[in-house]
Amino acid sequence: MALKLLESSRGPLLEDFPEDAPDMTDQPQAVLQIACPVSFGPKKENLSAKELLLELFSEEFFQMNTWHEQALSKNKKTTTGISGLTPEAAVEFLSAFVRVEIVDNNIGNISVADGLRMAAEDIKAFYFDAVSAQPGQPTDSKSLAEWFWGQTSAAQVINEVRKISLKGDSKEMQLLGKLLLVPRNQMHRFKD
Repeated sequence: MALKLLESSRGPLLEDFPEDAPDMTDQPQAVLQIACPVSFGPKKENLSAKELLLELFSEEFFQMNTWHEQALSKNKKTTTGISGLTPEAAVEFLSAFVRVEIVDNNIGNISVADGLRMAAEDIKAFYFDAVSAQPGQPTDSKSLAEWFWGQTSAAQVINEVRKISLKGDSKEMQLLGKLLLVPRNQMHRFKD
């Protein structure tokens, strides 16, 4: 049977072929084009810079998750978890803060500033675990830091959290933005 996706207004049709499917290489090009009938979300060119960053962060995290799972099965442990959040929840917590959708921290009896700091640490640990599982990748702390702060969307999101924290009213948020999210030796990578 052959699936005819674009030939009917009633949707996909199945057609039986008594032998092999017909040779369509001599058909006009328009017949050979394939179209996907499913939309997979907003086009990236229609997103704001902040929305694009958060989308890239989400995609990057999804890709790193496979490597993290491999590291976890190999090492039987992870360095994530100081926030008490799953890695997915830590991503959503940081993303919500950047989107300015956050009302409270949902981490228990700790402040938003402490929650953000610990979620950022968990994301860094998650990424370090994941990249360490990839063959041929350096695992020393300096190389990992250079890679993380220089090449990941996660680092860009943490920097956005830093910039928003600097605008906060409390001393705790100010301290978070000034000292506790992005190491001083990596600040040269980010424009304010």
